[in-house]
Amino acid sequence: MATLNAGDVDHAVLIVGWDEPAGAWIIKNSLGPDWGDQGFIKLKYDTANVGFNAAWVQSTQSAAPLSAALQNALEATTRNFNARFNILNIK
Repeated sequence: MATLNAGDVDHAVLIVGWDEPAGAWIIKNSLGPDWGDQGFIKLKYDTANVGFNAAWVQSTQSAAPLSAALQNALEATTRNFNARFNILNIK
């Protein structure tokens, strides 16, 4: 069995979403925007145990209302992200 030592890890990844029609996780890599598709990749489900034993936090509301400028920026970022990965925003 391989041993992971301190210093062996040189970056991190974060599952930021999924694309159900493609059967893939959307993953952000800490290596920056020059890696993959502006720092993101799609990785098929059941690949390299990604998503196995995952944990997450789900918020039902923010502690304080967002300012209009922050809300607009968040919505624009979400639209850009969804468009880049062909994600439907269903409400």
